[in-house]
Amino acid sequence: MLSTEGRKLFCFGLQQPQSCLKRVFRNLFHTDYDDQLHHALDKCRKSSKSLCAQFGTLHFEHRMDTSILHALKVILSSKKPLRTYRFFLDIVKQSHRHHDHQTANVLCLALSNDALNHIKKPKNADEYLTRMKKEYGYPSYDKHVHYFDKARTQHVIPSVFAFSKFIKRKHFVNRLDDVGFALQLMEIYKYLKIDEQDVLPLYKLIDRQETRQLKNEINRLTV
Repeated sequence: MLSTEGRKLFCFGLQQPQSCLKRVFRNLFHTDYDDQLHHALDKCRKSSKSLCAQFGTLHFEHRMDTSILHALKVILSSKKPLRTYRFFLDIVKQSHRHHDHQTANVLCLALSNDALNHIKKPKNADEYLTRMKKEYGYPSYDKHVHYFDKARTQHVIPSVFAFSKFIKRKHFVNRLDDVGFALQLMEIYKYLKIDEQDVLPLYKLIDRQETRQLKNEINRLTV
């Protein structure tokens, strides 16, 4: 069972009522877990699209960084951290499969964070997450950015976290052509619908003091 904060994070709500016959038939092949996972994936995808449209706005990189802290706190404060970890891992896999790379990348980084080393993880979880990070080209994200030179479509959602880190690195080494290249690739996504209500609490903007408090909470939960 997910923690209360975990449920809020993924905006779980009541399902629409169904006829008894439909519900019985559906439950033969479907579980509550499937419903929760599907609902979370839908919310995550809408959130990622809205973030793409907001790329480069004020404090955007800070929102990306603190999203990992928020995810860590949800897992560590859960009454059943392993179950919550498994749920997040399923979201990573399904988001990646359905080309929501923002969700997949951020939760991949959270699940592979050292703060979760004490959790008995599912078999092969670490290997899977390591392969995904290599696929994205972490930490430079060159692979991910150049992948979108060919995948220019609104149906494949980039990791704005990755693009943000790529641009910061290229600025630092004065590779301004690479910066311009990445910004040009993101142009198409500026025309997506912007709805801040679609953005998950995972990406809630917090100030420096709140960030320090969140880090301290995570440190206490790992002791």
